[in-house]
This record gives sequence, structure tokens and C-alpha cells, in this order.
Amino acid sequence: MPRRRSPASLEIIALKSIVYSIEDVIRVDRFAGLLPCLTGTLLNQLVARIVDEYGDDDVFEAVVLPQITQVKLPQGSSTSVIRWVEERCTTLTSLQIPYLKTASMSIVNNILERNPNLELVNLRGTSINDQTIKSIGSACSKLQSLDISRTGISDEGILYLPLSLRYLNIASTNVIPIGVYHFLQKNPHICKVEYEAWDEVCRCIQIMGEAEGSVCLRSDLKELALVGCKGVLEEVLETASLVFPSLVSVSLRKCDLNRRTLECLQGAWKHLKHLELGNSNFSQYTISFYEHVTPVLEQAGHSLHSLSLEKLKYVDVVSISELCPRLSTLKLSRILSYSNIEPNQFPRRLMNELQELVILNSLGSRITEKTLIFLLSSPKLDSVSLQLVPSFHSPVWDVLDFTGLSVLSLEECHGVSLDFILNLLRKESTLQRLDSYSCTNIGEEERDIVLDIIREENLDLEFNWHFSRLGSLHLDLDLLEIEEIQNRAEFL
Repeated sequence: MPRRRSPASLEIIALKSIVYSIEDVIRVDRFAGLLPCLTGTLLNQLVARIVDEYGDDDVFEAVVLPQITQVKLPQGSSTSVIRWVEERCTTLTSLQIPYLKTASMSIVNNILERNPNLELVNLRGTSINDQTIKSIGSACSKLQSLDISRTGISDEGILYLPLSLRYLNIASTNVIPIGVYHFLQKNPHICKVEYEAWDEVCRCIQIMGEAEGSVCLRSDLKELALVGCKGVLEEVLETASLVFPSLVSVSLRKCDLNRRTLECLQGAWKHLKHLELGNSNFSQYTISFYEHVTPVLEQAGHSLHSLSLEKLKYVDVVSISELCPRLSTLKLSRILSYSNIEPNQFPRRLMNELQELVILNSLGSRITEKTLIFLLSSPKLDSVSLQLVPSFHSPVWDVLDFTGLSVLSLEECHGVSLDFILNLLRKESTLQRLDSYSCTNIGEEERDIVLDIIREENLDLEFNWHFSRLGSLHLDLDLLEIEEIQNRAEFL
């Protein structure tokens, strides 16, 4: 069965004890003699626990001390709390205050200017403007990661950011594509920029190159995501291959994929580790796996660690295993049919490095038992998510060993039964999370039986259950839309 819950460490027990009695400790005035004696990681952990569990300003006032190096405040923190951070903290390396509307621009600017060692800053959804970015540029010379998405900053502001920056999130801001172009000129060593219009940025690069006689810009960007590209995608990819030669991750999502587009990917980047090919609703199911996708995998598959395919008519998983020997993550979404593996032709070579498998089917998708067994037989498999996979039933799980899994998520897999789950709980395994969403045979009664076993055996297992007859949450969504739903949970 999954691991039983182990006793908490002495450190955790001590932290919980202090947190639970914090109000009493403050009241008898003994707390002031405790925290100043703590430094480093232990102090940061204690402060984080207290901040998460208490909304009392008196508690915040007691724990916000000069020696803390990390601050992460909840959305509802009062103005007093952020003022204490402003007045007392000068050694911060991490500041995370997303959606904190009580933080005025002047307070945030002062915090940034007083903490020159900041390496990570998250100001998502706050009321900052370009003046705040100037404060970051002048004071935070060691900054590595900055999230200023969903703010009012503009392309003028991002030009003040320090050259040390390696990650930047400017999604849903006032930054326009030409502003990103100028930022790349000034910060050529940036590795990742979260932005929703990279296709337009590439067109700006192309236009500027034509005006100057040639494209001179070169960037160390490592990840590029093109979403819903409007226009000639192959021209965008040709520009990207010239300007971003060091890319290790390329994502094409909701794009009109065709033969010419996929030909542009062949040999464009020699060290790709992540590749995502997602068709738009217009071009879905029009490209051929063998004629169009296979040549791309022949060129890049030897280095790929992650592969995601969406809205294809057909996928040959055996070819993927042969062309992508290092693959650790495979995501297949809304594939109509998969290659059929005959009983007497089971491939000798499994996906030996595969650790995460995601299959999000739609109605009408077809994957045979043997093909599913082939995918689930990967020896290093750690996480499996299946949606609308009717072939996941007793003939499949009877011949497979799931004891090495940490996560198993099943949605609308109607072949799953209570016997399968009980058998899983009886075996020694590393399972940490089990999800059952809208599986016909796992109703409220079965849910209660599973929860009783977890409690009685004191299992260290998270069991998530939901039952609905209205259909799958993900049924008509692609991977990008699912990510957006998960992102919107931040507002709840």
C-alpha cells in the first residue's frame, strides 16, 4: 500500500508549536527574545507559516524582522503589513506580493530601493507603473526573475530592467511587440519572456531587419511560445531560427500547422528539449503524422525530453519511442486514433525514460489496450493522467504494475472500478495522489470506502474525487485552455 504518514520532524513540530501559540507568546512579551535568535532558512519558514495562518496585524508586526530574507504576502494583507516590510527589511532576496492592491507605488519603490540583493520579485496584478521598473533597474542589480504581468507597465519601462535578468513575465500588460524587440536588443542574455504575441515580435524583427538591410539581432532566448499565430507561420519560424539560435523549447499552440510550417522546424534548432505541436480548430486533423511530424522527430527527437501533440488525426507511439529515446514527458491531446500494436508484435524497446504520461481524449478517440499497455509499461513512469480512455480497464491493469507511480489521475475512465483502487491501496507503492473525476463506477459510496481506508491505515495519500453527469471539464478544451483555467484559480 502507499506509504504511511511518518512522524513530523522535530523542526516541524517546533515550528507548529510556535505558530499555534504565537498569540500567547506575544501577549506575555517573550516572543521578542526568540525570533532574533533565528536566522536563515528556519526563520523564513517560521515567518511563512505565521503569515499563511494569521491575519492579525499584531502578529505580522511581531514577525516582520530585519533579518528575514524572503517575504511572501497573501492578497488580503493590510497596508500596515507592507509598511513594516518597507521600514524593517533590507536583506531580502525574494519579494512576492502578487495582487496586493494595498501596496502603493511609493511603498513598493522604497522596498525595492532598500533591498539591493533581491533576486526574485513577483508584482503580478499590482498597481505598479514604469517608475517602479526604474527603481528595480537602478537598485536591483542581482535580479534574476521578475513577474510584472497584469500590470500597467509599458515598453518604455522594461528598458530600465537590469542586464542580470533571466526570466521576465510581461503577459497582459501595455507592452507592445516593438517594445519587446527593443528590450531584446538591450538584454540579449534573457532566457525566457512570457508574452502573448511572439509572432508579432518576430514580424517586428523582420520589418526592422528589412529597413536596416539585414537582421542583426541575436538573443540567448531559450523558450519560445507561439499561440494562435495569425499570418504566415513559416516566416515567423524562419525569423525565430535566425534570431534565437539557442532555443531549447518551442511551443506552437492553436496554430494553423501545415507541411511548410513543419518543414521549417526540421533542423532549425539542434538542441531542442521541449516541442509542442498544437493544431488550431481550422487545421486540426489535416496534417499527416508520417509525412509531416515524423521528419521533425527524425531531426530533433534524439534530444527531446518533452513532446506534446494536439489535434492530430493519427499518432504512432512506437515511432515516437524509437525517434525520441530520451523522452521523459509525453502529452497527447485530442488524438483521433493511435497506432495499433498486434499481440504478437509487442515492441521490444519501451519508452525507458518516460516519467510523465498525459492522454486527454475527446469523444471518438480510439486507443487500443495493447497500445495503452505499451505506454504504461515504461519502467520509470511516475505520473499518469488519463481522460476518456475506455480501454483502461481490468485487462490492462491486471498485467501492469502501478507501484512506482506517484500520481494517478483518471477522468471519465468508465472502466475503472472500486476493486482496482482497493487493489492499488493494498500493494506497496510510492503513490502520493489519486484522482477520480466523473468515473461512472466510483460514486459517493466508493469514495467513502477509499477515504475510510486512507484514514484507518494512516496513508500518506491525497485522494481527490468529483462526480458529475454533465461531462468532462476538459472535453472540448485544448491544453492551453486547461492551463488558463488553472491560472484563473489565482483570482479565486
